[in-house]
Amino acid sequence: MLSRLPSFSEATNTTLRSYLGDWRDNITWPEPVLTDLDAREVFELDWGLTRL
Repeated sequence: MLSRLPSFSEATNTTLRSYLGDWRDNITWPEPVLTDLDAREVFELDWGLTRL
């Protein structure tokens, strides 16, 4: 797919965003996940991450 599209074209950008998501907006994290390990664990499990 990417080999057929010109680099940095709008079509390439649109295609990549449809596959990878749109990362232009700022990412904001809930404050407790930065300081509270229990809140961080719940947050990560909710996102589908598993315990080691």
